Amino acid sequence: ADTAAATCEVRKEGETKQGASGACDFSQRQGYISINLRNGDNIELRPADKPNHFKDQKGNKVVRTSTGANTQEYKWDHRKIIVTFAAGHGAQAHSQNYASGGTPPDLQDLVGAKGGQAEGELQRRGYEYRTGSTSGHEKYGYWLNRSSGRCVQIVTAEGRYQSIVNSSSHNCNR
Repeated sequence: ADTAAATCEVRKEGETKQGASGACDFSQRQGYISINLRNGDNIELRPADKPNHFKDQKGNKVVRTSTGANTQEYKWDHRKIIVTFAAGHGAQAHSQNYASGGTPPDLQDLVGAKGGQAEGELQRRGYEYRTGSTSGHEKYGYWLNRSSGRCVQIVTAEGRYQSIVNSSSHNCNR
């Protein structure tokens, strides 16, 4: 799992001023997210039925409402948590993951998503399907981001994206 130090700000629903905030640890693996707050609260999120939708450990619905280069916002009915990553956690830190087959940060939220629904989201984010193959029960698709030139491999099994990793550009016929 990718684990990163971050600052987490917790706000109750309706609060516009900055709420309690402090250091936290954020990790994500295969679409599952853990946010460990310094006060001892641990939030475990699992992918739900569509991109950016999760369930917490109590079964409550959680929606990732916005993401930026260094921030992600998670919203419940009664509160939200804004996660801000330290400088350098963004593209610079993740570029090392790209070389080793890590999940690009702009696609992490799609791991665990239903393939059909996530395909439109991939296209909206500038990716186009290039080629693919099937091995056993898994489908391997290669997608190219037109603006960045990044090629990613998406493994789909049981109708859901199991993994999204950076891939060599020759896999996207470049």
